[in-house]
Amino acid sequence: MKKFYGLPFIIVFLFALGNQVDGQDIHLTQYDHSFRITNPALTGLFDGEHRIEGNFRRQWKQVPVDYVTFSGSYDSNVQPKDSENSLFGYGLSLNYDRAGYSKLSLLDINLLGSYSHFLNPHHVLTVGLNTGFNQRSFRENDLSWDQQYQNGQFNENLPTGENLENMNLMFFNLAAGVNYRFQNEKNTLNIGGGFFNITKPKQNFFENTPEIRLPIRSSLYVDYWLGLSNRVRWNLTGNAQWQGPYEEQNMGTKFEFQLIDQRGSDFYLSLGSYVRLSNKWDAVSPYIGARINSLDVGFSYDINVSGFNVATDQRGGPEVWVRYIIKDVDKIKDFKTCRIY
Repeated sequence: MKKFYGLPFIIVFLFALGNQVDGQDIHLTQYDHSFRITNPALTGLFDGEHRIEGNFRRQWKQVPVDYVTFSGSYDSNVQPKDSENSLFGYGLSLNYDRAGYSKLSLLDINLLGSYSHFLNPHHVLTVGLNTGFNQRSFRENDLSWDQQYQNGQFNENLPTGENLENMNLMFFNLAAGVNYRFQNEKNTLNIGGGFFNITKPKQNFFENTPEIRLPIRSSLYVDYWLGLSNRVRWNLTGNAQWQGPYEEQNMGTKFEFQLIDQRGSDFYLSLGSYVRLSNKWDAVSPYIGARINSLDVGFSYDINVSGFNVATDQRGGPEVWVRYIIKDVDKIKDFKTCRIY
């Protein structure tokens, strides 16, 4: 592959788009390690037969509006015996998010599917679909209300004056995406977009209130890996998201070094950083990762640089990513090489 010098300009273009509008969905710093919330079309698009992946994030623990997020998935792929130009992906994902004194939470269970068509060994087009069951809920145990204050003093034993009969909301959701992939033995480029909450499900906890719909979330991204040598690779990635009046732009870069190259024992070390924007600078997130054979782990930490750092003292939150890929070894007569590098 010839060096693709236009990549930085594509990523800058994503940032420029993001500044035109101001998500409510699950947020992760390592967006490039969480395909299930970036684009359903990335389902099954990996070198191997089975992939297990998970992210855990704890944000703003020291302020009342702390967030806890978990996202995990399993996906696989199947190449039909009668078609070398097709690859089907399928999987299952679970996302959980909880925030604030009310413990406002979202449980999201999804079925994932994709179809990839090989234009030739180096160019792949993929479409994906994600459909799932969602539950949104909150608790009132730690909430306080105006009627529980007397003479400026809070008394938790006083009645709240509120009638909270329904604290659970269930709904179905739908997402879709498309991805273009260029690949050869050393370099990989993915460009694509995902569209979430296509059905705009209702979010009302109570009847006889104005209708509230979950806005569509749009996600555009670029992810580029360039082989600099036999032991060093460079990654540049960018992501822009929009949801209703909210927006976010992310950019990341890292270097991956192969430190051990022995049969059955490979070790890679990755160093880099992410930056996040939302109209203004929001956070800088140093990253360190390691890959031992089929196991990948990564750690990032948000350093908050927005106006909210008055409350956070520039601390954002840690995030951990884990991925394990299983590559089946078939009998020689039955073996068929997957065409994803």
